[in-house]
Amino acid sequence: MAQFLIEEEGRPTRAYKLVTDAIIIGRIDTADLVLPDEDVSRKHALVERAEGAWVLSDNGSANGTVVNGAPVEQHRLADGDVLVMGKFKLTFRDEESGDEPVCAGGDAENAGDMQTNPSRGATPRPPASEEAPAPSEPSIEDAQGNLHSVGEGLRLGVDLPVAAVIPFLDPGAVLPEAGGAAARRGSFLIPMYVNGRSVVHVRLENGDELRVGSSCFVYRGP
Repeated sequence: MAQFLIEEEGRPTRAYKLVTDAIIIGRIDTADLVLPDEDVSRKHALVERAEGAWVLSDNGSANGTVVNGAPVEQHRLADGDVLVMGKFKLTFRDEESGDEPVCAGGDAENAGDMQTNPSRGATPRPPASEEAPAPSEPSIEDAQGNLHSVGEGLRLGVDLPVAAVIPFLDPGAVLPEAGGAAARRGSFLIPMYVNGRSVVHVRLENGDELRVGSSCFVYRGP
């Protein structure tokens, strides 16, 4: 499991394990990894799982993020990388590089468990061709098998409930596009995955799996 080893002068080294697919590092109390230092911004950086790797993105912090002695805006983390944020030094350790995140499967109880224990993940859905033909109208299938028409657009977190995301931020939407639909990421702080790949805006094809937070959906349509 990937983790950060956190060093601070005068304190013993501690470990922070990455048990979710995205974390916020910052000074604010609601950050996932809290670094209490005035030189660390409130929401300093985002670390998210994308395409089997961990990616660090600086969130426009006042004092920047340094990796291996050089300032970065975005960096694909490798085992042994050393990050500096304020007075803290974080060493990235990854013993399972290459494992893709998986969706939680078909019930809300397991979806909640996925946020704290991804190793419990259920087997991903089979391709759409093995389940059902595409409906004529663009729709989103939730974990319980219910279809939600895209219509003029579905807002994630509003029209479709999304579990385990930061409150009050926009998780994104599914919008009509050229006879079909597209997924659009919302806040920079909430990653969106389509078929396991981190995306910002992508046209959907029948059977594509959309994941935000610990909630999974499947696109059904042309």
